[in-house]
Amino acid sequence: MPATCHRVFLAFAWLVWAGAGMVPAWGLAQDEPRPVSAAAGAFIAKGVAHVLAGCSEPWPPKRCPQGRRLKASPLQTLPDSNGGPPFTFQTIEYAGMTMTYRAGEVVELTVSSPAWPVLQNLRVGAPFSRVSAVLGEPMALQDGATAAEQVALYCRNEDCATFVIDRRAGRVKSITWSFYYD
Repeated sequence: MPATCHRVFLAFAWLVWAGAGMVPAWGLAQDEPRPVSAAAGAFIAKGVAHVLAGCSEPWPPKRCPQGRRLKASPLQTLPDSNGGPPFTFQTIEYAGMTMTYRAGEVVELTVSSPAWPVLQNLRVGAPFSRVSAVLGEPMALQDGATAAEQVALYCRNEDCATFVIDRRAGRVKSITWSFYYD
């Protein structure tokens, strides 16, 4: 990806996190974030496929081993701002999991229940000390949406895995994978 696109993405990410009160230190200090471990990179790249293993086809799935689809937004067809063909966009909810599906790809997936399988058994409810022992130190550790939460961010290029941690218990409350799309 050209450096200009990367900087635009970082600027956008900074605005999103700043709006939520979570400005990553690397976003202010330098153009490029510090790299994450190979284990964290694999977790980002393969995590969604692991969570969705066993779900029915065609995509997006109507049923997964952990439960059926509870709610889906209307399927939208939107114009491509880059002049490409229109694409579809939909958000789908299951018990303890929400995913956003864009142009045939999962672009965001959040797990908020331990029922969903996660790579390295880093499920919701796992101690964050185990997460950092397996994945290494996060590239950013920030305040969460409430005083009771902390957010750990692992990114490789523009793709990220974000852990929301219960400060008091020191355990994972949710995990979100988000993927850059053009």
